[in-house]
Amino acid sequence: MRSRNSIGRAGLAALLLLSSSPSHAADTALETIEFRIRIEPVFHLETDSKQAGIVQLGPLTPGDRQALDTARIIVYTNLRRPYRIVQYLGQELMSERGFSFQKVKYSVSNGIHGGHSEVDSLQPLTTEHTVIFSNKEGVSDQFTLSYFAAADEVIAAGHYRAPIVIEEETRSPHHLQVVG
Repeated sequence: MRSRNSIGRAGLAALLLLSSSPSHAADTALETIEFRIRIEPVFHLETDSKQAGIVQLGPLTPGDRQALDTARIIVYTNLRRPYRIVQYLGQELMSERGFSFQKVKYSVSNGIHGGHSEVDSLQPLTTEHTVIFSNKEGVSDQFTLSYFAAADEVIAAGHYRAPIVIEEETRSPHHLQVVG
């Protein structure tokens, strides 16, 4: 079962004004109604992952080729301006015993509504802000992040955790948790 995490809210307000406008024709009655609608500006991200906001890699044992998990990112916007999505680790991936793990890589799909992956091949997941996706049309879109971890070297046993931050390049962050 999939869970969803969401940040941001959208609003829609409609106002119907009735105004009497007398008819110029004596034998017909005419009323005009002015209709107004106000649509609130929206930009928010939603993640859809197997476990509410968690990317779970593992369990991994030495010699395993790799572990994989995915998260679907949904962008809701009505601003009609180009946007770019960045990703980074909020802190280094660390175990409860203080060991670090730096062998997580990711890939990014193209969007289903015209957005493009800014990642050509598997990239290491780091604490650096990295542009991963863009939509030049500025419309709502969705794409998939795939995370991979390989146990190609001796890794200290433990549960490794760190937040993955996904945000619009100049907006507030949306957090996923990566655990291994």
